[in-house]
Amino acid sequence: MASDDLAKLVAGAVAPISPLLFQDVSDALTNAEQRVGDLVRSGAVHLRALTMREELRAMLADQDLQGWAVGGNPGKMGELYLKHPETGILLRVLKERRKTYPGGIPVAGANRARRAYWSRANAPQWIQGALTGHGMPPAEPLGLLLVWDLVSARDLEQGFTLRVVRTAEPGDFGSRVRLDLSVELDATASAWTHLQFLGDDEMEDFFPDEETGTGQQGAM
Repeated sequence: MASDDLAKLVAGAVAPISPLLFQDVSDALTNAEQRVGDLVRSGAVHLRALTMREELRAMLADQDLQGWAVGGNPGKMGELYLKHPETGILLRVLKERRKTYPGGIPVAGANRARRAYWSRANAPQWIQGALTGHGMPPAEPLGLLLVWDLVSARDLEQGFTLRVVRTAEPGDFGSRVRLDLSVELDATASAWTHLQFLGDDEMEDFFPDEETGTGQQGAM
């Protein structure tokens, strides 16, 4: 389970760009629908996520990201990252796939680099370095996932969800990928109110007196 300090550090770094990310994801999904919506409905469902990431990349590249930077190789299936050099946090943008993967988070698969990223093998060293108070993040970033999902694939007007998660394992096909941190984003920079720790068996709200439920949903 993630420490309180680490969870707050992640939420604090993400909160300033949460409204921007929410708006950009909404706009990117709208643009992707205009470009490939008919093809998606004809069966090429993968095109929505790929096109959305490229639309999102183009938007983020021209904006003030409050200390974050855009990264990733577009030639690798639209790979998209957000990097925060001050803290060493790295966010990989992916779509949740609840119909394919229990819990929505894709498994790492057989790729060695993805398995290492999902396994957070450097997490103990990262935590020790990032929380010492010396202001020097470790050489290796802390890899997290920034994942989005449509509330309804058949009706984009119902909006989407957006959250930052930390995986605790590569995962196996057919089983839920274990998480130990989930920070749900919304359009009001209030990521702290949606910060949750995930134990082995259930989700525990970090702020149990705040809003409960499946979380804030974005409007398209």
